[in-house]
Amino acid sequence: MKLTSGFNFENYEITEYLGFCSGECVLGTGFFSSLDASISDLFGINSTSYSSKLKQAREAATNMLMQNAAALGADGIIGLDIDYTTFSSDIMGVIANGTAVKLEHKGKIAPSATKIEIVNYNPDLEFRIASLSLLSTLEKPAVSATVSGKSLEKISAVLADISFFTIFDEEYTVRHIGFSNFQLTENFAATISALAPCNISEDVIPLIKYAKVFIRKYISDNTIVTASDKDCPWSLQTPDVSKEENSNTDFSNYRLSINEYMNSIYHMNSAGEILNYTNSISEENRDFITPELIQLIASCASVERMYGNCKNDCIEKIKACYFSK
Repeated sequence: MKLTSGFNFENYEITEYLGFCSGECVLGTGFFSSLDASISDLFGINSTSYSSKLKQAREAATNMLMQNAAALGADGIIGLDIDYTTFSSDIMGVIANGTAVKLEHKGKIAPSATKIEIVNYNPDLEFRIASLSLLSTLEKPAVSATVSGKSLEKISAVLADISFFTIFDEEYTVRHIGFSNFQLTENFAATISALAPCNISEDVIPLIKYAKVFIRKYISDNTIVTASDKDCPWSLQTPDVSKEENSNTDFSNYRLSINEYMNSIYHMNSAGEILNYTNSISEENRDFITPELIQLIASCASVERMYGNCKNDCIEKIKACYFSK
């Protein structure tokens, strides 16, 4: 039980006030204690017998206070106050009171979340895991998946292996993670799974740079489907915008809606990466990816070397191009 004469505890939040509590103790001093006190008063010295009795009475009153607070379900007592009184020359009383409260450690309130970019995809699937959110809690790390692509409403579960890569190029693989209970995002362009336990050390999480996801099985329309082993890179490198050719990423068989396209570029790191991605899917998505759009994105990417990351500015211009008409 935590006690304080103040009104808060460091690193704890008061979640509920349970009410006023008190503890009382009445203690007789006894003949010899009174005689010792009279002698001490005569010579002007400290009475060890009375001091011992006062300490004994204070501890008894405080213990009674904590017992009464615990009966209310309290974790702590704030505003602690101790009063002393005498009923006669040989009887003393001590009253301890305070407010009983329930406490919660602040470390439990907001577990930290780390967004992990995915650098690969399976070209045989009409959907891909675009990113992961890794949460480090007080118990065990957990991960959720953001999925984008076609027919998202049909996907109810995904079984995958995940390889995490750190800034030191070390690889940590976690196998057979099941993602389920997918919920559509507000713009209906992606789905996010419920948290799934992830057997990875919390010390590694701050060092993770990116990850690869290998989908083994998934459930679509209540049917279990085994995925192929095909794997293609999803480049996270900023391209050289002076070149007409782009990276080896091929999305020629990957058709998107505008919302799916917007959700994908939200997960990218720069205007240069958006340009690379847009060029790679332009052939099959000519209905909304126009030469004017590519030119607009290229203008944003071309100034990144001088002015730094222009991703946000690029996305705002793309949104204005699509949704201001």
